[in-house]
Amino acid sequence: MAAAIIELFIVLPPYTVPQRVVEMLVKLTLGTEKALLIEASSALRVPLMKYLAGLPEVALDYLLSENQAKDPQVKVLLTFIL
Repeated sequence: MAAAIIELFIVLPPYTVPQRVVEMLVKLTLGTEKALLIEASSALRVPLMKYLAGLPEVALDYLLSENQAKDPQVKVLLTFIL
C-alpha cells in the first residue's frame, strides 16, 4: 500500500514537485524502512527510485546536501541508486 502511494507521486507533473516533496518522501521512506527493519529488500525502494529518477537534479541536490550526506541511511540509499 505504501509503495502504491509513492507511485502516485511519479505521475505528478515535475513542475508541481518542489524539493520539499522530495525531502518528505525520502524521509518518510527511510523512516518507514527503519521502523520495519527493512532496507535493501524494501518494496518502497523501487517506487522511490522511479520518482527520484524523474527529478535527478532536485534529488541529487537533496541527497548530497551536507546534512543528508552524513546520514547512514542516505548513504545506503545512494549506494542502492548507484
